Amino acid sequence: MNKVVKWLDNFWYHYKWHVIVASFFVIVFGVATAQMVSKESVDSYVMYAGPSAFTPNEISEIRDVFEIVTPDSNKDGDSYVEFIDITYLTDAKLKENKKLAEEQGTEYKPNMEFVYNSREKYRVQLAAGDAYLVLVDPETYMMDYGTGMFEKLEDIGISTDKAYDEYSIRFKDTDFGSYFPIFNRIPDDTLICFRAMNVTAKARGKKERKKYDNQLELFKAILAYEAEVTVDNEE
Repeated sequence: MNKVVKWLDNFWYHYKWHVIVASFFVIVFGVATAQMVSKESVDSYVMYAGPSAFTPNEISEIRDVFEIVTPDSNKDGDSYVEFIDITYLTDAKLKENKKLAEEQGTEYKPNMEFVYNSREKYRVQLAAGDAYLVLVDPETYMMDYGTGMFEKLEDIGISTDKAYDEYSIRFKDTDFGSYFPIFNRIPDDTLICFRAMNVTAKARGKKERKKYDNQLELFKAILAYEAEVTVDNEE
């Protein structure tokens, strides 16, 4: 036993940094591989940006509901949706929360670092994120209205009498958005729209185009969804 301990002690003394560096690269490679495999298993992405904050269980339930209509694009036998949630508080929402707190006799102290970080996260996602299918607060949406950030519905083959404007639809005006109870956690005025591919996205090639097409297919499946309505027969 002493010989083994002595050998290990000697080995560590001479090769300590070799082991540390090798271990570092093994860990990095393992994490990178796991992330790559994880991304390969994702069939579609949906991003939410608005005042709601979801618990992990709610996020899981929201994801499950979207997966009902998500095509199995990678043909692995499962439909998996990555739900990107961003609690985005506009200045108007912050003022509204402050006023409500005052009426209740309390003080509203938002974490402004969190607020600014969330806003930055949303801008980054719009510029170079994975999600093209976007659920967004109307005021936040209007910041990019008519800038080319979002696709015109008619340009992506969508014709509907439920359109909010030429780029978006109120999510709760769809059967899909109004049918499932978990969507009560999403404000009624939330819009659903589709982000356009920018120059950076187009430069990524076929993989990015496939991601775009998969999410467009999901968008159309959401709009085509018809809720099952049970009618009680009167005797």
